[in-house]
Amino acid sequence: MTRKIIDHCSTAVLLLNTGTPDSPEISDVSVYLSRLLGDKHVITLPYLLRKIVVNVFIIPLRCFRSSKRYLQLWNQFGGKFPLLHYGLSLQNNLQKRFNNSNVSIYLGMCYGHPSIESQIREIIEKQYKKLILLPLFPQYASSSSGAVLAEVAKAINHNALIPQIQTVHSFHDNSLYIKALSEKIKAMDYESYEMILFTYHSLPLSHVRKVVGTPFDYETACRHTTKLIAETLNLHGDRYKTVFQSQLSSRWLGPHTNETIVAEAKAGIKSMLIVSPSFVADCLETVIELGKEYKQLFLRHGGLRYAQVQCLNDEPLWIDCLETLIIRELE
Repeated sequence: MTRKIIDHCSTAVLLLNTGTPDSPEISDVSVYLSRLLGDKHVITLPYLLRKIVVNVFIIPLRCFRSSKRYLQLWNQFGGKFPLLHYGLSLQNNLQKRFNNSNVSIYLGMCYGHPSIESQIREIIEKQYKKLILLPLFPQYASSSSGAVLAEVAKAINHNALIPQIQTVHSFHDNSLYIKALSEKIKAMDYESYEMILFTYHSLPLSHVRKVVGTPFDYETACRHTTKLIAETLNLHGDRYKTVFQSQLSSRWLGPHTNETIVAEAKAGIKSMLIVSPSFVADCLETVIELGKEYKQLFLRHGGLRYAQVQCLNDEPLWIDCLETLIIRELE
């Protein structure tokens, strides 16, 4: 991508994501789930009740199964988790774009390593004058972008020196983000599939209803992303749907991906393409849930051909998008 060289005061850019367990071992998965589900931005119950629900009910019931799924992911990617692998690759490739400027790229994880706290500590120790926060979530949600930004705030509050801070809250309609996704879909011979499902991570309806009509309206942002991609690809309304996966109960945002897959297969749809625009890097949800478990679901109910569009990961067009977002904040 061609860009002008930025002559600017020293700036740190912190890419933010949720994180992964340190390994697929039950102990590491348990620690990760405890931190993730114990976050008030993820499960919005009073502190004591949240701790009881998470540590007494959810983790003991989910930890063993989650560990088995993380082990599948770990083995499939050669002893590493793709979210961290692609996060580090993204950091390195973005840094190359800014080698001729005073911009340094960092990566921080909310519930894993490298931790947001450790990255903020280093940024403050090096006395950068500006800090750009870039959550790697196209559509803003309190349980994703809100959670990582809250972790940044907590880490910064422990320090006396605070740089000038700017935040990229969302980029669900960014033209380069839409282009990068559309190109990935084109590479899959998308026109040969009867149905394309655009699936986003579901949220509790209590989270969704709080932000309806605001700039942080998650469902509206997801549907807008789908609309922009569909227009780019010239998709007609009967060829695609917007759905939501990874729900924990019926009181989560729908229509639910798994139920839609079954319904479409039973209705006679034989070929289906899955796109997951809310995930910019492959992870447990995209590789295991969407890539394996939902594929089996489709085939079991009469489907014949099921494929998934890989996440943006470290694609050059995706790096172009991030570079442009950063330059916009610098200027």
